[in-house]
Amino acid sequence: MASSLTVVMSIAIAPPASAIYGGTTSGVLKGQVNIWADSGARYRCTGTLIGQRWILTAKHCLEGEDVNRFQIWTGDRRPKHGEGVPVIGWAPNDKYDVAVMELRWSVRNVQLVARYNARSILKTGVNVAVRGWGRTQPTDASSAPSTSLKVCSLSVKASAVDHMQLQPNDGIPIKGDSGAGVWSGDRVYGIYVSYDGDYSHGYAVQTSVVANWIEAMTDIPGQN
Repeated sequence: MASSLTVVMSIAIAPPASAIYGGTTSGVLKGQVNIWADSGARYRCTGTLIGQRWILTAKHCLEGEDVNRFQIWTGDRRPKHGEGVPVIGWAPNDKYDVAVMELRWSVRNVQLVARYNARSILKTGVNVAVRGWGRTQPTDASSAPSTSLKVCSLSVKASAVDHMQLQPNDGIPIKGDSGAGVWSGDRVYGIYVSYDGDYSHGYAVQTSVVANWIEAMTDIPGQN
């Protein structure tokens, strides 16, 4: 099981946060969902649609919240556009800042579903992409999401069995995009969870370390 995997390298993880500071407007929409609390009144985080009824995101986005009043929106680059679906439950991982949410009904467009990596870890130096709707300026006090999905490029500076440290190339996710998928090629390799206060690095949990747990919760296997 994921909880029994041995960590072979330690990476210090910064406090939870995560939006795209820098970066560009994304021309790609694949699996990204914007997550709202209080029956859609308050924006929370980004997540990844890994099945027609399942979202992969960061655990701290949901802790202390009434998740039964959460909604997700998918299928459009604009927040709260496309298809909105209520959440009926969630499961937190007991070791990592990772959670899955179950939707009340299946998302109609199966083409939006993304694949997650189950075995390998990303090597140092690999470029990755993170997409989300969070704040575009660190000093912005608003909790409102950006008006369109944004993307930034980062490179893997350090990679362990459980976490990866990411160095910005053209931007960094900051406040509002915790839970976003870390993409390489055609699949998600990580769940973005935090960043350094000086915006020098971001941090993500490797999907491979929680792949067994994700499958046990959702019956959705990862990709080898």
